[in-house]
Amino acid sequence: MKPCIFCPNTRTTKRGEHIWDDWLNRDNGKQIRRPSTVFEHGENGALVREYKSDGLHATRAVVCDKCNNTWMSDITTSAKYQMEGFIRHDRPGTLDEIGIVTIATFAFMKSAVLDWSAEDTRQPCISRSLCTQFRDSLMPWSSTVDIAIPPGTQIWLARYRGERAMEAFAVIDELKGGLVNIQRILVITYVVGSFVFQLTAPKWRRSNRHQDMPAQVFKPIGDTKSISIWPNARTARWPPRTQLSRSTLEDFRERFRRVVVIRRR
Repeated sequence: MKPCIFCPNTRTTKRGEHIWDDWLNRDNGKQIRRPSTVFEHGENGALVREYKSDGLHATRAVVCDKCNNTWMSDITTSAKYQMEGFIRHDRPGTLDEIGIVTIATFAFMKSAVLDWSAEDTRQPCISRSLCTQFRDSLMPWSSTVDIAIPPGTQIWLARYRGERAMEAFAVIDELKGGLVNIQRILVITYVVGSFVFQLTAPKWRRSNRHQDMPAQVFKPIGDTKSISIWPNARTARWPPRTQLSRSTLEDFRERFRRVVVIRRR
């Protein structure tokens, strides 16, 4: 049996971690049933499978029950408080430093789960050691005061205007080659309701793995579609000036294939 990506325990034999949290299937304690079709895509956008569903039930069995039911559940609960108004009601809001750290923690956790969910067809960009460091930094015994989101990770928030009451997408992309000292860059684009996060996580080439990762890899110029919350942001106002739609979402996903800026320390 494979180990949990966050600890040495064996992975769950049940459903695993929700890609989109189960609380989204309820509103004020009442179950919401929305007939829908789920499309799962693999590398290069190839359709893997298609099935009917009555809600957001997709899970990935890459974690253990203990992690899933303790600290991961705590992150989900905290993130719900910060994000529910954005997701369900498209309600503008200002994030303080605690809100930013909460959403960044949520985004990295979900991105690690998504990255490892495709491990049978590709090597994950986020290593198990980085996943373990992240988990350990959240534990009561941790001596660090900072959440161990790996250096070089960047997170943006955006706004999505869907065509239905609830839409959800999660897409894994990779950039490879042509980048100074960097082997691969993971790009996760995660949409639920009106809320979007996009996370990028670079992976050093083996010969450079002991060097410090640059604080920023990408620096979009004139970006009105997203707001940067990680690293270094202390406050953020959601939503951005320009919203995404089904027709513009793919360009947003692909935006870093065209412009790459390496910022050195």
